[in-house]
Amino acid sequence: MATKRRPTTLTSDRRSGPDPLNLRGTVRPARHTAGVGERDDRGRTRVVGVDADVTGLRRSDALLRLQASVLANIRGGIIVTDLSGRITHWNDGATQIFGYDASEMLGNSIFVIYGEPQDGQSGLSEAIAAGVDLVGERAGRRKDGQCVWVLAHTGLMRDDAGAPTGFIDTSTEITAAHAGEALLARLGAAVEYAGESVVITGLNGLIEYVNPAFERVSGYARAEVIGKKSSILHGGTKSRPSYKAMRKALAAGGHWAAEFTNRRKDGTTVVEHEVISPMLDSVGAITGYVAVKRDVTEERRLEDHARRQLRERVLVASAIRAMDARATPEATAEAICLQVASLSSLATAGLFIFEPNGRAASYGITVAGLPKPLLDPLSRTRTTYLRNHAREGAWTEAWHDQLQHPYNELFGRLGVKSTAYAPVRDGDKLIGLLFVSSALPEAIEPLATMLPALVEFADIAGALMGPHLAEQAATTRAQRRIRRVITDTAFHPVFQPIVEIESGQTVAFEALTRFTDGVAPDVRFAEAARLGMGAELELATLPASIAAAAGLPRGTWLNVNASPALVLAGGDLAAVLGRSDRALVVEVTEHEEVADYAAFKTALDGLDTPIRLAVDDIGAGYGSLHHLVKLQPAFVKLDRWLVAGIDGDPVRRSLVAGLGHFSAPTHCSIIAEGVETVAEHETLRGLGVRYGQGYLYGRPAAPHTFAGNGAGSATRAPRVARRTRRPRATRRETVIA
Repeated sequence: MATKRRPTTLTSDRRSGPDPLNLRGTVRPARHTAGVGERDDRGRTRVVGVDADVTGLRRSDALLRLQASVLANIRGGIIVTDLSGRITHWNDGATQIFGYDASEMLGNSIFVIYGEPQDGQSGLSEAIAAGVDLVGERAGRRKDGQCVWVLAHTGLMRDDAGAPTGFIDTSTEITAAHAGEALLARLGAAVEYAGESVVITGLNGLIEYVNPAFERVSGYARAEVIGKKSSILHGGTKSRPSYKAMRKALAAGGHWAAEFTNRRKDGTTVVEHEVISPMLDSVGAITGYVAVKRDVTEERRLEDHARRQLRERVLVASAIRAMDARATPEATAEAICLQVASLSSLATAGLFIFEPNGRAASYGITVAGLPKPLLDPLSRTRTTYLRNHAREGAWTEAWHDQLQHPYNELFGRLGVKSTAYAPVRDGDKLIGLLFVSSALPEAIEPLATMLPALVEFADIAGALMGPHLAEQAATTRAQRRIRRVITDTAFHPVFQPIVEIESGQTVAFEALTRFTDGVAPDVRFAEAARLGMGAELELATLPASIAAAAGLPRGTWLNVNASPALVLAGGDLAAVLGRSDRALVVEVTEHEEVADYAAFKTALDGLDTPIRLAVDDIGAGYGSLHHLVKLQPAFVKLDRWLVAGIDGDPVRRSLVAGLGHFSAPTHCSIIAEGVETVAEHETLRGLGVRYGQGYLYGRPAAPHTFAGNGAGSATRAPRVARRTRRPRATRRETVIA
């Protein structure tokens, strides 16, 4: 029985020879498939072979290999996706554009580089799904995150049956070109929105382009000047040689910069700084000209204004050199007004001062062509208006007829149309106003330009007058304060005992004054003297002391204080002293110089009341011995600084001993002031000092305190002496006027 074998199949491609059916005798590629069959009864093996023509298959393979080679070598990007957008092909060109390798992108969505479609923005996918090719610029994202612009063509791929199989996207990078176009667009927008005028003309001088700034400055619409000669703008202020020089420079390829006065559509002029440059083509030939113009009209106006101000400041500086403070604020104000009036053609120049009574008073005024008028102070209402306005700085205003104004008649005669004001200050304090007026019809603007100079003169006025006015105001306030003390009797007398040191007996009292407001007596009397009210205050307080002294122990004398000025006044002092019912000692402080000793002694001798004289505060002033020699007093009072600590100071003891030797031959007794300890008391007694006064013997007190301490009664010195030394008030507090 014949053995069966498994069929064996061999397949190979080969070129077939001449085929009887191929009458042309061409050679065609064929695929031969042979199989070994079963053996027959004779033991022979059957071989079965099949030849298939593969010419078309070979051609398709070659075409695919060619297409793959072309795709691989195209410099642009080729991206193939399936219908879902998954990438199935990615060439090297796409890698160069987007930075991703094929291995990174195959199988990923194409929206990795183009971004996921947003709601309502799926035009790309919808268009290609509909079979419509989509061509245009598209923004993508590189692997490094940078934006890349491509010119892309996306189309739908179909199979032989026409069924969609995917998409193919071809792209060319245009990032640089896109940036250039964007730059050109920005430059164009910059020119359109620039603040400077831009004008482009051709070689023939005809205007080809103007920007909106040109329209705004010139008043011409773009359509009105395109195609017109640029000379329609010229204001005619530049000479012909200037234009020739400009044309020559531009023809040589250079720039030209200058200021021109051009004419607007409405006929007014504008000053413009122009920079004109030639425009060149790619080979360097001039194709036209571009002019960039900046409106400098306001700048030039401000420069002219600054030059005028400079001239005014020169005049102000000259005036300052000629100015100084006069004897009175009024004289200084008059001098300042004269200087202000010399600056310009003004109707008036004047200076107000705000006074404490709430009204502004004229301290100086100059009127063109007229003598100085006498003007009343302004009303409180007008003063309040000016003061409030002055806090904001200098200003101008039109003048209108004001029947209640004290200047109304004067300004009416002068034809005043406008006024200007500048605040006068002393430091930060507003003290007045410097004002000027003009009769010119349109004087507001000229006066406004004059304000800086007016302000400088106001500052001069404040610097020169401020100290005088401040002192004057302070003096007025202080005088009112003293006047209230006198009219309200805001004071009362007190008395301090004077004892005989050897016996300790009370022999006299010194009358002192205390003020209700607590001001120290020496301060209050010194202030009154400085204000010229010293004698008035003394004559107010002295009668109170003499009247209160009636309650003191009988047999004691009374020491009262009087300034040399009051003594020299004579009559009023005599009338007051005549009211005393006891012996009087008049103390004259050594601090106050007696200018005329002969007149002083004559005035003392002229008092109807017999008095003895004491020189107070010996050792504290500059003329102690001179006072003693000239006045020959009955008493000298040692100042506290000679007494304090005299028990432990040999120098002080020597001075007091010498003074005792000096006064003994003249029968002058010494009264030591400020005795506060028993040691001082004992030392003074050892030196022969006869009388003592101080806290050791008694403090200043009301008269009833001493009612049981009559003449010859012992003091409480021993008990007081055991106390420690206490501070003592200033000696000037003992002065009574």
